[in-house]
Amino acid sequence: MPFLEVGQKIEVDVFGLHVPGLRSGESQAMGTVVALGPGIITVRLDSFGDRQPREVTVSRGRLRL
Repeated sequence: MPFLEVGQKIEVDVFGLHVPGLRSGESQAMGTVVALGPGIITVRLDSFGDRQPREVTVSRGRLRL
């Protein structure tokens, strides 16, 4: 898996995740990496425009680089 860094734009598999405000049936979302930890990545999703930003914490298996 390629190197990740904070600020990088990535696509996240959100299928099956409960994310308030995400359109029903949406399976992928674009976002920006905001934090990295051992085995986890926190991503701020871009799908929400001017509304309150949503963040999800996922494993590398949910990323589409």
